[in-house]
Amino acid sequence: MATSEGQGSQQARAILRAHEHVAEHTKLATKKGRCRLHGGASGSGAPPGERNGQYRHGERTKGAVAEQRKFGALLKMLRALV
Repeated sequence: MATSEGQGSQQARAILRAHEHVAEHTKLATKKGRCRLHGGASGSGAPPGERNGQYRHGERTKGAVAEQRKFGALLKMLRALV
């Protein structure tokens, strides 16, 4: 029975060490404002709008989506009145 308790405490210590190791890496990764998953700097990536190479028609820009939401809310209100 004493051996199983010893193994349990060894496993617990191993888990704690693993968590400490992960915590160290997340601290290092976030120190300079980088993504801890992908390593990209904050603010990096493709430019917004027409300057982006994937820009096609503007249907999914922030302004267009906001306009669609406003229009949807207006329609919802009108349907409630009818």
